[in-house]
Amino acid sequence: MTKHMLSAILATGLFASGLAHASGPMTFLGAITAAESQFGGEAFEAERYREDGRSYYEVEVLSGGEIFEAVFDARSGRLIEWERYDQPRRAQRVDAALQRARLSLLQASRRALRAKGPGASVVEAEIRLSSNRQRNGTRFEVDVRNRDGVFEVIINALNGRVMRISRD
Repeated sequence: MTKHMLSAILATGLFASGLAHASGPMTFLGAITAAESQFGGEAFEAERYREDGRSYYEVEVLSGGEIFEAVFDARSGRLIEWERYDQPRRAQRVDAALQRARLSLLQASRRALRAKGPGASVVEAEIRLSSNRQRNGTRFEVDVRNRDGVFEVIINALNGRVMRISRD
């Protein structure tokens, strides 16, 4: 089966299953969970952004050695767009990083939220990729907003400890 056929089958399955038609507000953590569930893989990068007065979540997932990007409407929780990228080298680096990390993007995001306290929200999170094999997949960078501003929280991907918090 070709990659394009697999993508078409995946898209048909997503929309036919109703998963693409969620209703109700979505959180950052909910977007990660939904993308992983819908694409059957592991998220490695996510961000919240605004465009034309609306908020969206964009989540990148590695599934079956391929990279998928999903865009969700934050207000409705609906999957509004997705794309498969043909980037085998990047997919290999992402796979190596995810295999090395002992935390998921979801877990790292939760730890960053706990580090910044009540009322905090994640704006962006990613596993740090590196061409250096010893450093690839050793940390997560999570941007968290609270009433005091936006902070970058660095989480050790090998042991889950907060390494550093700095104003972004």
